[in-house]
Parts: sequence; C-alpha cells; structure tokens
Amino acid sequence: MATAHTPRRPRYREPMMWLVLGLPAAVVAASLSTLTLAIRAGGIDAVSDEVQRTGRIQVAALDADAEARRLGLSARLAVDADTGALSVELQGGDPAEPLRLDLRHPTVAAEDRQVALTPAGARWLGRTDAPMDHDWKLELAPEDRRWRLVARLPKGRDEARLLPALDEGE
Repeated sequence: MATAHTPRRPRYREPMMWLVLGLPAAVVAASLSTLTLAIRAGGIDAVSDEVQRTGRIQVAALDADAEARRLGLSARLAVDADTGALSVELQGGDPAEPLRLDLRHPTVAAEDRQVALTPAGARWLGRTDAPMDHDWKLELAPEDRRWRLVARLPKGRDEARLLPALDEGE
C-alpha cells in the first residue's frame, strides 16, 4: 500500500508555530509596556501635600487650613481664558504680601502649574499658560505657606471662590 506524500510547509507557514512562539512573545511585550507605564506614572499620592505615613495610613498636616479659617480668609479668583490673566481678591489678608496660586491638574501631576501673584492695590495679579479646557484644583497661599485656601475651577468657568479646606464643624 502506498502512502500519500504530503509536502512539508516551511516553519514560518505553520499556524501552530505562530501560537507556540507568538503568544509568549506577546505576553513579554505587554509586560514590558505595563512596566514602562507604571514607572512613568510618578507618585501614587492623590494629595500633593507633604504627608507622614504611619503604617498604611497617610496623615496630612491641616495647620495651614486651620490658620486660614482662624484668620477668616476667603478669596475670589477671576480668570481670562483668552489671555491667561489672573486676578485675585483676598478678604482678610495682608494687601502687600505676595501670594502663590497652584493650579493642579486633576489627574496628571506633570501638568500642574504655579503662578506668582503680585499685589496691585486691593488685588493680586498674575498670568498663566494653563489651558482652561478641563477642571483645575486651586490652592492659594503666601510664600511661607502658613495658610491656604482651596477651590475647584470647573471647565468653562471664569471665576472661583477659594475657602479654607476645613469645615466649621471640625
């Protein structure tokens, strides 16, 4: 009895070899991509304040917030989205003290901006190149950071009210 001769295919044309070699190669490539993304992601803290870690608990200092509440501070920020001009009216603060406004991106720390505000009469003025096409977390403080006011500037809004982070009940 004669056997039928099947012509041999080259190895690169064999589908089973693609599975044997291709799947492990895809896993290695995906692992390297995941590792690269994890390394480039930066810190894991959602809060940019200096914190103390006790066990697995993160403890942030609230002294600056308490000081702003004790002083009765509040502020109103106005933004010109076209020019990046910033104007801050501070109620209860020293009118000659330079201030710093931190604009924090809600998800990407590399996009954060700091703006030095200079006193100009009853207001503080500054300019930013931050795009106003998404929300921003705001933090206003003097250079020595002894007090701070916080707010959120939603996308499409041109003003925000900054208040101490602590509620009256705390």
